[in-house]
Amino acid sequence: MMTLMQVLVPAIGGLILVFAVVIVIGVVVSIVFAGGRGQGSQVMRFLLGVVAFLVSLSVVGVMVGVLLPALGIEVRDQGNVNRVATLSSEASSQRLGERDSRSGETTRGSAWDPVVDASFEVWPHATEAAALRALGRRVSPRMAGELGLESGALVRINPVEEGPGLRTIQGLDRAAKEFAGALGRVEPWRWQTRVVLGHPRDDGTPTLVFRGRVTEETFAGTTLPSLRTFGAIIERDHVKVAEVASFVDAAWVMPTAGDGLRVIGEVGEAQRLRGVYRTHDLADSPASARRMALEAAADDLADRYAASRETLPKLRSRVLETLLDEPQLQLRSLTQEISRPYGELYRTATDLEFPMDRLTRMASELEMKLLEREQTVTGTWAAVVGVIAAIVLAYLVLSIATQGYYTYTLAIAGLLGAGIVIVLTTLWLSYSAA
Repeated sequence: MMTLMQVLVPAIGGLILVFAVVIVIGVVVSIVFAGGRGQGSQVMRFLLGVVAFLVSLSVVGVMVGVLLPALGIEVRDQGNVNRVATLSSEASSQRLGERDSRSGETTRGSAWDPVVDASFEVWPHATEAAALRALGRRVSPRMAGELGLESGALVRINPVEEGPGLRTIQGLDRAAKEFAGALGRVEPWRWQTRVVLGHPRDDGTPTLVFRGRVTEETFAGTTLPSLRTFGAIIERDHVKVAEVASFVDAAWVMPTAGDGLRVIGEVGEAQRLRGVYRTHDLADSPASARRMALEAAADDLADRYAASRETLPKLRSRVLETLLDEPQLQLRSLTQEISRPYGELYRTATDLEFPMDRLTRMASELEMKLLEREQTVTGTWAAVVGVIAAIVLAYLVLSIATQGYYTYTLAIAGLLGAGIVIVLTTLWLSYSAA
């Protein structure tokens, strides 16, 4: 890809050679037509004026060279646009493969570090196992501290059906056994656990009542139709310890090695891009967490399918706007609350699909617009170079015709004219790009 400066530098070099030839011709003409008296001073005046003018014009040229990269002007190949417009499924698969090895980097952030789940209370959990582990972590220290149970104590775990009107979790007995294992793994040296079905004997052994229920709740704008809650209640000497942990069946929420972006649909059909995206950092509100997850999706999709780095920001913005305006593209979404002693934070995972043809069309349209603008900019600056060349030639002709008497006046007028042309052109291009 050639930049406009790479095109202009040889052209400017050629113009300098032309200027040198014109100067030599001007000197000869001045000497021939100067005629006697004051001939030396007239030639010197002419040469000094020409040198001053060209040095000033060189400074203006350097300014133009600084402005052009600032405007991001490049001469680009039409093939980029054609490549985007005819993006095939094979090319798409290749683009997906370019970053599949880094899918964890693009979808996982500090918000999903296992330390977060181990250190703070999460609601709701994404799996039953996570909820049971969290319940065990919360109950174990309270049994030792508030109930005063000694190390090595035997704790019965009795699964009990919830009160009337509540559906019991299927497999409550199985869950109770898994909770017993989770409780034992929290502090293996502290507790012995035994699951007792039915009413336990009153022999003084501490009994932990393990309960479960299924309810429907709405959280962060999302309905949780099967929110499952486990409860652990244990009482001793009129001191009761009670903890709960809730979860939904959403194992897809947690980062895994295989949840990168993939193509859905056969070749020739309306193919879709599907992937799971998550907030990178914990957010201060559910709305912010959802937006951060969608921003992660827009970043990834735009980075994969933008035809150039110049169109990348605009493509990212368009994809994000589409995801915000069309919630049906989000197949499922879960926002979790992270409770800390000093406030609540949130994280979101969303599973979404984006039509591939729509994404490639967006990328192609942006590339075409960029190409049209760059062609306009290139033509405009070419015209500016032509105007400046005309100013230089006019200056040389007039300086020769006046035998150098008005060299400095003509130089100032020429520089002002060139400066005005450059400033107006720069302002117009900046305004048209906004």
